[in-house]
Amino acid sequence: MASLGLLLWLGMLAPAWAEARLEKIQRTGVLRAGVRTDAAPFGTLDESGEPMGYSVDLLRRMQADLSRSLGQTIQLELVPTTAAEQFAQVSQGALDVACGTSSITLSRESMVDFSVGYFVTGTQFLLARGQGLSGNRLRVGGVSGTTNAELIRRRLPLARIVSVGDRAEGLSLLQQGRIDALASDGILLEGLRRSLPDPDAYEVIPPQPFSREVYGCLLPKQDLPFRAQVNQSLIRFMQGVLTGETTATQSLERWFGPQGAVPWVTTDTVTHFRQVVEQHRSNGPSRLGIFQPPRRIRRA
Repeated sequence: MASLGLLLWLGMLAPAWAEARLEKIQRTGVLRAGVRTDAAPFGTLDESGEPMGYSVDLLRRMQADLSRSLGQTIQLELVPTTAAEQFAQVSQGALDVACGTSSITLSRESMVDFSVGYFVTGTQFLLARGQGLSGNRLRVGGVSGTTNAELIRRRLPLARIVSVGDRAEGLSLLQQGRIDALASDGILLEGLRRSLPDPDAYEVIPPQPFSREVYGCLLPKQDLPFRAQVNQSLIRFMQGVLTGETTATQSLERWFGPQGAVPWVTTDTVTHFRQVVEQHRSNGPSRLGIFQPPRRIRRA
């Protein structure tokens, strides 16, 4: 992990009129992190109403690493957010970071920066078991503004696309027979399916997703030191999974293992971890957004 001195030196390269995020966290003693509460197993609520999930576990690791780097106890404030709200909340400074189920895309990088990716999934469909995706009058629900909705328009040109506000609304339409399938990331659909009273009546298909989506944390634009800190926490977690470190492997198993919250094959995710770690070792951290010289910012 980078020394605090190096991180603070990088902070001096940030615009002089903006308080660097690490400085703010050190001043307040708080890391404000956006989490989803509608995206099991990445973010949901426990029986007492507290956020929990895979992304929450990663944020707690970031909190611990920040406390060590800054030499003081940093509190983690978990703030429920939504897919629609989180980008503005991070870009405007209401949140320091948001970790949930946001796919890394070039268009979104105009609003925020992303951490290294920490989960791999792809577009699949939730529908009644045995129904399939055939038929010229297929009605497919897609959450507005998601990469899934954009993809199904290209891959299923004859389907009627029904825009929904969120997966819960899409599930309701599916159960009422008003759509034939709901498109979203496969892992999220499986979490949704397992929450149903009759999960075996539905299935997630096809086995091979239509796309490859990589989830990353949303970060403030051009805040190099903070991005470095977050990336290093995530890479340490990935290294822990690859080397069998207990807490890292337990976290992955807790949410995705055979006895986990949503059993899921994580082969693609672990392969991604290996690629990130190997790239970090062979090419240096600059290729991963760590210690990368910041872009010049033109003053008004």
